[in-house]
Amino acid sequence: MTRVSNLESMLSQLDGDQSVKDGIRSLLKFGLVFEDSQPEVLRLYSGRVTSGCRVDNRSPDIDRFGTVERSPRGVTLDAGVRPVRWDDEPDTIDYVAETSLVPIAKPGESVYPGLDVIDTVERGGGKPHHVVIEGENLHALQALRYTHAGKVDCIYIDPPYNTGGDLIYNDKYLAKEDAFRHSKWLSFMDRRLRIARELLSDTGVIIVAIDDNEQAHLRLLMDEVFGASNFLANVVWEGSGKNHARYTSGGLDYMLVYGRDRTALDAADTRWVETKQGYEKCVTEAARIWAGANGDVDAATAAYRRWLRGQDGIETSLRTHYTEIDEEGRVYQRDNLAQPSPNRPNLRYDVLHPTTGLPVKRHPNGWRHDPARMARNIAEGRVLFGPDHTTTPRYKRVLTDQEAQAIRPNFEQSRMPSSVRLNSLLGEQRFDYPKDEVVLAKWIRAVTGRKVNATVLDFFGGSGSTMHAVMEMNAADGGSRHCILVTNNEVEERQRARLVAAGHFPGDPEFDKHGIFQHVTHPRIKTVATGIREDGSVYSEGVAENVTFARMTYTSRQSVKIGRDFNTIAPLLWLKAGGHGGVLRVDGTNLPQFLVGGHYGVLFESGAGAVSAFAIGIEDAGLEDGADVFVITDDDTRYAHACQRLTNYTVHRLYEDYLSNFEVRA
Repeated sequence: MTRVSNLESMLSQLDGDQSVKDGIRSLLKFGLVFEDSQPEVLRLYSGRVTSGCRVDNRSPDIDRFGTVERSPRGVTLDAGVRPVRWDDEPDTIDYVAETSLVPIAKPGESVYPGLDVIDTVERGGGKPHHVVIEGENLHALQALRYTHAGKVDCIYIDPPYNTGGDLIYNDKYLAKEDAFRHSKWLSFMDRRLRIARELLSDTGVIIVAIDDNEQAHLRLLMDEVFGASNFLANVVWEGSGKNHARYTSGGLDYMLVYGRDRTALDAADTRWVETKQGYEKCVTEAARIWAGANGDVDAATAAYRRWLRGQDGIETSLRTHYTEIDEEGRVYQRDNLAQPSPNRPNLRYDVLHPTTGLPVKRHPNGWRHDPARMARNIAEGRVLFGPDHTTTPRYKRVLTDQEAQAIRPNFEQSRMPSSVRLNSLLGEQRFDYPKDEVVLAKWIRAVTGRKVNATVLDFFGGSGSTMHAVMEMNAADGGSRHCILVTNNEVEERQRARLVAAGHFPGDPEFDKHGIFQHVTHPRIKTVATGIREDGSVYSEGVAENVTFARMTYTSRQSVKIGRDFNTIAPLLWLKAGGHGGVLRVDGTNLPQFLVGGHYGVLFESGAGAVSAFAIGIEDAGLEDGADVFVITDDDTRYAHACQRLTNYTVHRLYEDYLSNFEVRA
């Protein structure tokens, strides 16, 4: 910082063109400074190998870039063979099996993503579908910028911690010895966080889990992306430390929490609260004890205190203060009624004992409440008098009135229980150290203000803990929260090396079946929803939720523009419209005049007659005011006419608007 100040001083003393000095100033960067780097290529394993596309050798250990050419005239190629002009041999054409190639995108090249629905679970009636997307999360975020800009209430992510061997960069694990690994990680995160910010609503909140390795760097990056004024919390999660560590036991993770706009959160009177630990257990046990106490308050209180002594997982205040049961079977504590301030003479009034009729003993500062409030407390039985006026009364604070408290920014929770639960759910151990869905549910519930229809996003979805948490939250309170989870199909590093050595590469069924999406996330979420494990055994009764599983795929600008690939982008239109019901698709190459579902519609022909028919169709289908409708036309006049005719609905223009929104910078 001193050197920057010195440079500013030197610039102010220089003679010459002001524009030159301003140009030098524009190069100064304050705050976090890192070497901005981009992967050389992104491999699009779910993309199609077509004429004109750029490709690489499918083996992740061999980089050889080239361009797929059109088949030469008069040459008949075997099925699945493509002519490729390699960059290192531009004067020759090599005929290569399509299975040996993978499409690629270089930085600055546009790609056009779509979704291929591969599985669905429908048990939630009219609720919106949760959506699991397998694919490159940078491209998924670009797609979600089209479908969900300004709509997301909470983003939770658990990105790679960059400890060495946990981040894939250029299709290879980033080594701990890489001198630029911090810059590469920051570049990787920076691009994704900037898009994530656009997805949040004004009162939206993002939670990013991290450990000591990158926490300091991430805090500075998030200050830059979200604004330091929008910082909300640095939560400390103490898990399982090491007893024999040299310095400290460690075991800490962090959750950096930022708002999209803190002023909007303040204006909404946002308050993050949590249920006190052990509250439900205490209330349930007290009710059981009271039911068998035959109205004996002393016996119930004694039994409850005995039970408390043997319990774990109950907050200290509930164990030490709330220890009595009253005549209605409620747990309560005897609290102080004294006024803490000596400067409130109006609160120094007499309170008469109900038996002796004489003023009771009070604190010199007076009472905590004014006379009207005190009278109300006495009438409600909230003031506990002693046997006579010589004792100071106490306030009866009932536990059921104190369920919630401001959420604490530090907590202890072993990571072992979440692993045990996931192993039980899957029927075997498939994934180490999943994030705890119970902890995630607590924080998602807190930051969304208990909004039961919140939209939640996790674009480092991993094993699926975030969606699992949201589904369990809905099951607990009848909510209709909607979760979008993006994960790749990454294979564990050692397993990946074994598969590659055996000649199995990403995109091959033998390789992909070991990936996290296929092996963990998909079966986990499906089992939570249906209650049935992959092997057919029963795990639970399931939950009343709808889930769509989709794989990110890619198309071309031309294919979209001429309507050839409508079904590829159709799931994104469905998602933009709320993700209710089924995806509207076309059958074959013959496009209908329009399609209408229960929640959105698509108009393929934009003439006046077609627009009128469409308006009648969506009205007959019962679409609500404000529902999303998509009009396919390049004609400005026709689009304007459609907007005038469909004033009760939210009109979107295809395909040019789609293409401009989906020019994803790889």
